Amino acid sequence: MKDMRVRVNGQDQTGAFREEIKKLHPLLDFDNFPLPPLSFSELHVNDSAVRLSTRTPPKAVEGIPWRYEKGTFPLPPPEPFKFSPEQFENGDIILVNGKSWRSKALTFFFRHPGAFSHSGIVRKAGGAPFVVHASPESDHVEMEPLEDFLSPLEIEEAAVYRLKGEKIDAERASREAWKYYLEETPFDGQFNKHDEHALYCTELIWKACRSAGIYLLGKERASFLTSVPFYGNVLFPSGLRSNPLQEQVMFLE
Repeated sequence: MKDMRVRVNGQDQTGAFREEIKKLHPLLDFDNFPLPPLSFSELHVNDSAVRLSTRTPPKAVEGIPWRYEKGTFPLPPPEPFKFSPEQFENGDIILVNGKSWRSKALTFFFRHPGAFSHSGIVRKAGGAPFVVHASPESDHVEMEPLEDFLSPLEIEEAAVYRLKGEKIDAERASREAWKYYLEETPFDGQFNKHDEHALYCTELIWKACRSAGIYLLGKERASFLTSVPFYGNVLFPSGLRSNPLQEQVMFLE
């Protein structure tokens, strides 16, 4: 894999790909593997395994056993983000950059300055802040405690935005998002804007605000969207950053 090249939409992205690989832990190093020359045809990666495939079965070789056990070389726990629940209000919009493979793939292939991979909206219950978000992991809309949503084990950084104007409008938007949670609305893995029965993360925020009379995309809606092959125009979390109807009140890293 020394001379590999990575192209996305016809453009060479090898350098960016290598930089992302360097950030991963553990990093797989095949230099000392007792393998004959192979031609890899597929690479499958998920949160628990990496599987390499060849077009033909490799011949048996003599070598040394090699095994990586999760937890053998524990990393120090990350420092918690510095915030207090009292700093959050109903309707606050939180954009996060996650550590999962899904998040890394999203920000890598569709990167631009200030890229974020996921988003949610704050809804208080019993005085405590929760985050309502369309979760690809659970495959439906969740209402998660703020501390869990902002866990440093799961995310690298976060930005908090607050809607300008009357607080009652932001509270109404959070209530509309809460309704999607109560209805157990499924996650829209196809990013289909015409599907009224499923939502992805930023679509949930946009529709909740729209139902509250807040038009986040305004008249220049197209400027907030990103064209994605096979999916069409998609509203990415970073597309919400430049909205004039809100302001950044916090950045966590």
